[in-house]
Amino acid sequence: MRTRHKFWSAVTAALMVGGGVLLPATAASAAPTGEITVADDYFVPGSWGDGIDYTISGFTPDSQVQLLLSRIEQNSSIADFTFVTVDSTGSFTGKWASGAISPELPGESGYPRYTISANSTSGDPIEAPAVPLVIQEAPAGPREAVLEIADTTFPETANWTEPIVFTGSGFTPGATVTVTLNVSSSPSGGDSVPFQVTANEQGEITGELVPGAGFAATPPGDSGYPQYSVGATEYPEGGGDPVAQSEWVNLTIEPAPEPEPEPVTPVIVVTDTVFTAGSWGTGIAYRGTGFSPNAEVFVVLEATRVGSPEYEFITVTADANGNVSGTFLPQEIAAELPDDSGNPQYYFYLGQEEPTFGISNEIRLSVVEDAATAPRVGGPELVQISDLADGVQFPFANFGPEEEVAFVVYRYENGERVNVATGTATSNADGAGVVEFSVDGLTADTALFISLEGLDSGLTAERSFTAVVALPTDPGTGGPAAPAPAAQSPARLVNTGMDLATANTAGLAALVLLLVGGGAFVAARQVRRSEQK
Repeated sequence: MRTRHKFWSAVTAALMVGGGVLLPATAASAAPTGEITVADDYFVPGSWGDGIDYTISGFTPDSQVQLLLSRIEQNSSIADFTFVTVDSTGSFTGKWASGAISPELPGESGYPRYTISANSTSGDPIEAPAVPLVIQEAPAGPREAVLEIADTTFPETANWTEPIVFTGSGFTPGATVTVTLNVSSSPSGGDSVPFQVTANEQGEITGELVPGAGFAATPPGDSGYPQYSVGATEYPEGGGDPVAQSEWVNLTIEPAPEPEPEPVTPVIVVTDTVFTAGSWGTGIAYRGTGFSPNAEVFVVLEATRVGSPEYEFITVTADANGNVSGTFLPQEIAAELPDDSGNPQYYFYLGQEEPTFGISNEIRLSVVEDAATAPRVGGPELVQISDLADGVQFPFANFGPEEEVAFVVYRYENGERVNVATGTATSNADGAGVVEFSVDGLTADTALFISLEGLDSGLTAERSFTAVVALPTDPGTGGPAAPAPAAQSPARLVNTGMDLATANTAGLAALVLLLVGGGAFVAARQVRRSEQK
């Protein structure tokens, strides 16, 4: 029940003082103090909207409390009242839209003024001091709503399928709210993705906006664009200016990580592995596959000497297919016969450090008094895959007379040796003969190796060759063409002053990197060889 009446007749034995605070008639009968708070910031003239949103507390549990809405003029005041029952904590929250008193803007005198207060009508006598209510015109433009994005960072992608999860408040209950992803591709243009959701009874929204396949999330370039942001807007039914609008929330697009470089397991072949003491002849002719395209490749000759290994190297550049070929003629490391300790021993290998680390297989080179009389196995440098499938013959020489010679043909797969053919042949009275074998299932530019051992003499020989789809031809002669050698850097010599195969491997790569200028794979090759012993 609400009744319009004179303020003094509504409040027994109370005095009205400035600001609308009610005080008891005598200080001796002062009542305990409760509290009233109002959630609304202001009210517009002519209406209390959906009611004054208030909370009272500090009253006797489960007691009845009277609410007073007062309109204060310069010389008089009126009030409207209603009753509520507080809960077991002495509190109550509700909304009250008075039908007896309507809010008006204050004039030049500052009146009328409006307050709301509360006092107990049962239980202990308790009063909640009056709280002033602000009456003002609604601000121009839409009211401010709130939009929150659960995660504002998204990965770069050509198909934005990860949802943008949002929540919001401050909208009209039951209203349709448009949540928009805005993409500014330049200061004057862009694109947008709208999504509509209905506010609940509290004026709140929640949902997910998915831009969808074909919609790209792109990090900003040097210009600072594109830029991504999300906002929420409530429009009146039938269209018109926005009723409520959130601030725009900026999104961050993180660049996609650089792809990891492909691992490499390069393989090399060498045309001749036997050299006459005192000369490397025309050089060490090599071919390599499996390097990174256009990578810098180190070509290394290693001479092991007790306590003082030496490394001479050049650098070449792999072609667009990751292949290299050329001839390395050592300038600093001499071709010497091994002494009683078996040193020096010579190893030849290639490797790269960027964009990913990789070392080729290692080929042992032999230095003898006369290469022409050393055990050897012949054959072409390039062999067609079709010929290998049908069967090929490789000659050998300088083994024991009329002895059985065992052979194995192998390749490397992911750095591991794999045998692909084995057999035996018998040498003639001069220690010469022919081995026959076939290999199926090869792909272009597969490096193959053949190793022979005389079962009586113990003599060994090895060579390598490459399986190709077709032999290259020289446009001028129509005959086989030699591969174009890779451009190479000047040779460099490094003497480590220590045996890397037996050294403490802590910091080994860093040591060789410093000495060789980028040849950390040299250390890795030495460590690998040490582990295989």
